[in-house]
Amino acid sequence: MPALYDRVADLPLEIEGFEFEPREMDTSGGFVRTTTLVTLRAPNRVGRGEDVTYERDDHEALRDARGAGALDWDLVVTVYR
Repeated sequence: MPALYDRVADLPLEIEGFEFEPREMDTSGGFVRTTTLVTLRAPNRVGRGEDVTYERDDHEALRDARGAGALDWDLVVTVYR
């Protein structure tokens, strides 16, 4: 059976927009676990994933970059095998 990438590599991809939703949870280890829910919107489709970077500052920097317009780009998708 071919690898998943080989089966989807030539499919078109169109992203109309995206959102970031911060999430935080106190842990039993005494720290706050921060993640970001990432939502991609396409025609008639929605995809969601989670950025699980451990550094809270990285999550905040991502949201700040979005707010400053630094993430307004023409989407180019690169897949590494």
